[in-house]
Amino acid sequence: MKPRRPAAITRRTILRRLLATLLSAGPLSGLAAARRKPSAKAEPAPMSNEPVPGWRPDHTVIVILENLSAFEATKAQLKRGDGPVFASTSNWRYLNELASQGARFTNAHFTSTPYGSALPTRPSQPNYLFLFSGHHQGVLPAWFEDKRSPFTGQALYDRQGQLLPSPRQTNIGVANSNLPDAWLPLTSPNLGAALLQSGRTFASFSESLPYPSWNCATDDRMAACSGAQAQTDFYRRKHNPVVNWTDQVAPTSPRGLKGDLAKHVLPVSANLGFMPTQDPVLKQSFRGFDKDADGKPLPFDQLPHVSIVVPNEQHDAHSNTAQMADDWLRQNIGAYATWAKAHNSLLIVTFDEDGSTDASRGNGYITGKARIPTLFFGAGVKQGDFAGRVDHLNVLATVLWLNGALDRFKSDFRQFHRVVDGSGSEAEQEWLNLRPVTEIFRAP
Repeated sequence: MKPRRPAAITRRTILRRLLATLLSAGPLSGLAAARRKPSAKAEPAPMSNEPVPGWRPDHTVIVILENLSAFEATKAQLKRGDGPVFASTSNWRYLNELASQGARFTNAHFTSTPYGSALPTRPSQPNYLFLFSGHHQGVLPAWFEDKRSPFTGQALYDRQGQLLPSPRQTNIGVANSNLPDAWLPLTSPNLGAALLQSGRTFASFSESLPYPSWNCATDDRMAACSGAQAQTDFYRRKHNPVVNWTDQVAPTSPRGLKGDLAKHVLPVSANLGFMPTQDPVLKQSFRGFDKDADGKPLPFDQLPHVSIVVPNEQHDAHSNTAQMADDWLRQNIGAYATWAKAHNSLLIVTFDEDGSTDASRGNGYITGKARIPTLFFGAGVKQGDFAGRVDHLNVLATVLWLNGALDRFKSDFRQFHRVVDGSGSEAEQEWLNLRPVTEIFRAP
């Protein structure tokens, strides 16, 4: 008998040894270790216990409005008909029409900063960041001490929200100002990246945004604007969370053009105006919400799977009347709402925070925690009031869940924010509350 030829075995042995050598040393060793065992600072995410959605919308549109309470109003708001939003006496006639035909949340709340703190303090911007990413991204109120922030002023609370023995002049939270360029682009998990990584599509449509690579705004301490671009009391960068995950510092770089989903960075093209725009930096025309780049009407089935719509400050109830905001909602979103009901799609309307109507702990703006209006309307939504407690994290989790992206997002969130079970950390509390609202949807 002839001896067996060892050539094939030798090749396999060499390959195995070579692979073992590569994985035990050099640049690939970290990757191998990451696959072998979890980080000592962050535990692996368990499998989701959430049921599989019985209904999946073809398209979802989330509209974010401003600064009013669902069931309470100040004297001025009451006199003007701005609130309570869910009252029959308010000027929110179209919004209440949608609420009466969909799921109306009667115990919805904004997200306190820090999350889970007894003090429900907030400026506006963190609520948008919570709704988009499940975390405030280090953006604290202007009355918080924050050594990482370049802004200075009088702090009343420390970084954890504990009252200081006395006010002190120091670095304070970013609040509603532009996030410092050194922080940008943000690389944390977010709704848009999770959807794109899951094979879905996403875009944000901000009314009065001049063009996608425009990184200016008009609030105090914001980036300077040219006279032609300073649209006072219209577009506000603080109300546009998506812009912070796009590479506005270098929008023509490969990452700016294409994003970097491995690091949760979005392409600049995810940051769109509500109307079509011409971007002089990118030298490109971009679509709007219901019009193509040339201004021609687009059918709603050409929308991304998930869209965020941010009206400007004249139309979101921030700086004008409820009547103005409600009319804008009817005129600009009403056609989509009607279409969604007939075409297996979903509309969500929520508010960033309450109307400073709760003064039970002192200053209603700083420590108030009145309920906010939130409603779901669409083809698969049950009609009626939903009394369960929800906040912006539950709305975020519900959209992710309906689009098959919740498990991915929670796993990425857990790793990025170093969630450790039983730690009681802010990130753990956020992660634990990334629970979708499943009861309001009909089975097919």
